[in-house]
Amino acid sequence: MIESLPPRPLRRNEVTALESSDAVELSKQLAELQVEEENEVVIGVYLAVGETIHLLGYTPESEWTLITSLTNTAGTGIMEDAVDQFIEWLDANYDQDDVTITVEDYGAETGLLNLLPNRPAGKEEILQLDEHPTLDVIPLFALQETHEIVCVTGVTVSLEEGLTAVTVGYLPETGWEVIHAETAESHELPEPNMEKTTEWIDEHYEDKVLAIDNRNQL
Repeated sequence: MIESLPPRPLRRNEVTALESSDAVELSKQLAELQVEEENEVVIGVYLAVGETIHLLGYTPESEWTLITSLTNTAGTGIMEDAVDQFIEWLDANYDQDDVTITVEDYGAETGLLNLLPNRPAGKEEILQLDEHPTLDVIPLFALQETHEIVCVTGVTVSLEEGLTAVTVGYLPETGWEVIHAETAESHELPEPNMEKTTEWIDEHYEDKVLAIDNRNQL
């Protein structure tokens, strides 16, 4: 696993590309090093391989190092002791002013909601959100007339809560609101609760929206 990584920090797109490996099921960045004229220097990575989650860190002296591995991730995703080990590793190897912890919890209402515009979202806005280093965005429903998106799910990995999926919908009167949130019991991606989502869509939009099966429909 470590042998397959280059002897340098990763770019954001390289972290995502790790998922193309047969072994790696999920990869997310944990931290970035702030370097002059560089804003994509990833020095901490979360990898899910089979039933195990690995936290890796990079330093110029040691290159990529395994900080910790976990097999029991039920309920909390990454356990507190693993969080402590990762933070201790950062503190021991980097000045806090030089490092940004990039992994965030978008299961909270203040996460995905703050990234969406105060109106239905356009195609380009959803695609830009999907390029966020720690967030995967899944569009679910769009208006039939304008194809603007009014319902999406955001999936992320949180240092404390593990994998979380939050589904939000847009209402003209009140803006975006949380429909429901799901936390994974393991490293498997949590599935959006389509029953609750469909009930919300039927209540507020009836037959004015169309379901999006994949991003090619955007």
